Amino acid sequence: MNRLTPRIMSRVGSCFLSLVFLVSCSPETEHTYFPLDGGRWHYAITITPGYEVKETMRSIRESLPLTDVTRIEGASETSAGVPVLYENVLPIRHENDTLYYYRANSQGIERLAFQSSGGSALRWEDNVRPVLRYPLQKGQSWKTSSQTYLLVRRLPLDMGLRATEPFYMHYTIEDTQAVVSVPAGTYANCLKVRGQGKASFIGYRGTGSIDVTIEHIDHYAPHVGLIKSQRTETSSSQLFGTNYYLMELSAYEP
Repeated sequence: MNRLTPRIMSRVGSCFLSLVFLVSCSPETEHTYFPLDGGRWHYAITITPGYEVKETMRSIRESLPLTDVTRIEGASETSAGVPVLYENVLPIRHENDTLYYYRANSQGIERLAFQSSGGSALRWEDNVRPVLRYPLQKGQSWKTSSQTYLLVRRLPLDMGLRATEPFYMHYTIEDTQAVVSVPAGTYANCLKVRGQGKASFIGYRGTGSIDVTIEHIDHYAPHVGLIKSQRTETSSSQLFGTNYYLMELSAYEP
């Protein structure tokens, strides 16, 4: 079994046998699609990197108790800044002990910051990263900054590939009643969120200019959260081809 990074991916010590079932309950609140009351998600991941061998791996994510975090805003050489308190923030721990901090407000679900393993300081997002925007209805859209993590993760460090400019992913809710089957079961009344973006890169050592088209599709189930994530990165260079990423829920523990 491969690892996402040298420090990521603790082994799953036991198998989770899941009966195929249909969840058809209606959401009570909008953040039902991103539960804030605890849970552990087990995912199976498949990466097909262009012309290379397919990789399979597993990921475990666990929500921790809600907490309050403080950010110092407006700090400079001449000002100590102003502390801003964010209440009821949800930390989600990944298998490499990195923590990602989320909050729900009147606008939707947002990612505020992340914290690497080892108790390092919080690293705040330059701009709040929307995960879902309210109201959760067909046609709702938003954008967030992104990067081509499938393409870049495969490149040799000395290849010098770099983005020529930042790019945004544009997301739209395409469906609110999707039925989705994953290893953990079959879920109804799911959100389907599609993201699209384009990036341009310049590589050294004769690689020239590379254009990349990105498509990302997420499905969220009521009272469970993210159950399926698909990403395709298609490059204009035959050297890198088309890269596929699939993550599916294999077990969920409320």
